[in-house]
Amino acid sequence: MALHIFTARGFEQLRSRLGGTAYWKLNPANAAKEQYVFLYHNANPYAAEMVGERPIHPDLHGQVFAVGEVRDIKLASPTSDVSGRCLVRFKSIAKFENPNLAWSGQRNPVRYSPNTGEFDPTILEWFKVREDLPLPPAMCDNTPLTISEARQRLSQSLGVPQSAVRITIET
Repeated sequence: MALHIFTARGFEQLRSRLGGTAYWKLNPANAAKEQYVFLYHNANPYAAEMVGERPIHPDLHGQVFAVGEVRDIKLASPTSDVSGRCLVRFKSIAKFENPNLAWSGQRNPVRYSPNTGEFDPTILEWFKVREDLPLPPAMCDNTPLTISEARQRLSQSLGVPQSAVRITIET
């Protein structure tokens, strides 16, 4: 069995910014049994815009584009709007294309399936995912955000040192 996820996020965002899949409704006990997560393109332009990606060509919709090696499963904050969802974090990720392995068309973006389409992990170029990547914030966390946390998040997303981030609040 393997975990399969339909996503609008691109390879670099999954590898460098999230370090995993983002938050999904899944059974953490089942997901923790899986060694690999196969990732499929969602070419919906609205979905891409919502996660900060450029839309991909519609012909790629439903095609597998990457596989991640599972590090662990993290639950979303219970105070967030995505409470009960899980982030599958990666040890490493590789680009992977196989025209015989396509999304089945089901509406649920998460599935478990034994079909891995002649997958041989030994022939792929694996990119390590940093262990120290902070957990991505849930889509809408209701806990108050501190200035320090805001500075850290802005620094990370803009690729600048925290000392370069100035936050001004006017009342």
